[in-house]
Amino acid sequence: MHSGSTLEAAITAVDAATESSVEFFGINCSHPSEFMPALTSGSWTNRIRSLRPNASKMEKIALCQLGHLEEGDPVELAELMGGIARRYPLVDIWGGCCGTGADHLGLIANTVGFARESNWLAPRGINRACSLLSNERAPHAAAQSWTGHSDSERSVPAAV
Repeated sequence: MHSGSTLEAAITAVDAATESSVEFFGINCSHPSEFMPALTSGSWTNRIRSLRPNASKMEKIALCQLGHLEEGDPVELAELMGGIARRYPLVDIWGGCCGTGADHLGLIANTVGFARESNWLAPRGINRACSLLSNERAPHAAAQSWTGHSDSERSVPAAV
């Protein structure tokens, strides 16, 4: 974080200042290789429900100097997101930010669905749906959305 505080400290501070009135937190516009080290142990991670990663692992300034959005490695991104799905079962909003598109989201849907299917934890009740948001390579704009099947069906479609 630009302030120098940790993600845990930021979430804890916001919760303290608002008497925990914020329903949930999300991580956006950052590759999992950047934000995963910030996900330290503790109940504070239960407050994170949304992940919309960038497609590329490139450093932000280098990305800005490219003049286009870097697509990174869709398979690697999906594998990382599947691992996060196993470790953080309360995250139920999955998507993408800069550089992601239909290929990325389809792979993320498959790996998250497989992670949840093979290690099924229904943290939010039987009828809770999982949402995927896409920016279709338009940063910070949800241009396309997808809602998966209910938890009782325990499946995620293969394509977005």
